[in-house]
Amino acid sequence: MVKDITFKQLVDLLIADSSYNFVATAITPWHALSCSSSINSINNVTLLKGIVLFYPREFGEYYVDESHFDILKEVSVEYYKINQGEEKLIKFGTIIQQIMFSMSSHNNRLRCLYVFSPWYPNIYMASGLYHNVPDIKITHVTYDEGISTYMYPKNKFQWSRNNSVLQNLRKCFSFFITMRFCMLQIKHNHKIIDTKLYYKKGKSLVVNTNIRKAYRAILNKNNVDLQIDIKPNSVIICTNAWDRDQFCGKPIDISIIEVISKKLINIGYNVYVKPHPRDLDYRNQYKNVDCSFLEYRSLSMEQAIANMPIKPVAIIGFSTTVLLTCRLFWNIKPISLIGLLNFESLPDFYKNEVTSFINIFGESVVDIKQLEDLNILL
Repeated sequence: MVKDITFKQLVDLLIADSSYNFVATAITPWHALSCSSSINSINNVTLLKGIVLFYPREFGEYYVDESHFDILKEVSVEYYKINQGEEKLIKFGTIIQQIMFSMSSHNNRLRCLYVFSPWYPNIYMASGLYHNVPDIKITHVTYDEGISTYMYPKNKFQWSRNNSVLQNLRKCFSFFITMRFCMLQIKHNHKIIDTKLYYKKGKSLVVNTNIRKAYRAILNKNNVDLQIDIKPNSVIICTNAWDRDQFCGKPIDISIIEVISKKLINIGYNVYVKPHPRDLDYRNQYKNVDCSFLEYRSLSMEQAIANMPIKPVAIIGFSTTVLLTCRLFWNIKPISLIGLLNFESLPDFYKNEVTSFINIFGESVVDIKQLEDLNILL
């Protein structure tokens, strides 16, 4: 069983044993896969010993545990859960400390500590460790968050209707200092190793072939004691974790999945639905879908496919990460249903999501415009 840890205990561990040379954080099964691939890619150069911290999602629920990192057999790792209170304590460390940390070059420090985090350098964690653990020199290692890594700018402040004007102004100020000023200083003064699946070349996204190899190596030696059997000639539909309360009436994505599943069965395919980990009420929501459910909430879809002796003919979804990875790792056909959406019926946030997905990844997926396209594509 994974033990809880406080930030002070984490600091004490790192002070007591100087052989620890990395700290990593993970929230989702996809994080676990991305983080494992990132750690292995660094471990090929520097032998690592470290600590992986599991952060909670909504309502204090943890989506990952040490079993998601079973594949890290060649790395000495300890696992801990950090509770919501501690997560907030780290996240809202003093702004002065963050500024001082970001402007320091660390050149006078000797002990290297790698801090692995999704998307961007974890300034909150790294700053706290830098100011409390003597002689450490931080190297930031960023790994892939999923498609949101490339679709949404993390340095853009989101105004919240649930907060007062004063609360929003305070958060906006803190956000500007941390995500604009401090991040700019970190890029200039610190060492950052980017292990994300894609990198920008001009206006285009290019696959990081070395990291793709690391992902495939991880998936090929996946030790999850689970074989997932699907029938030949099968299609898997992956759902999105959209907030159903934002839709008026029946959510359009559910209606489309109902129609698509019937069409697929009529033309001779077996249909499976893989609910998103946050799609909690899926049995009720998809009760009119003629399908079998892949009920492996603790696995990323990539880990699930890796454990399938028979691979699906296609992966179908709206704007989910596996639409990209299924082709990258197994050359499985990715089909997006975004073209079937009634754009005007979508809440504004999801309009931005689907528009961004097609603009960025439209050439990497098959975007169908009508049901009859399935007859041609499959």
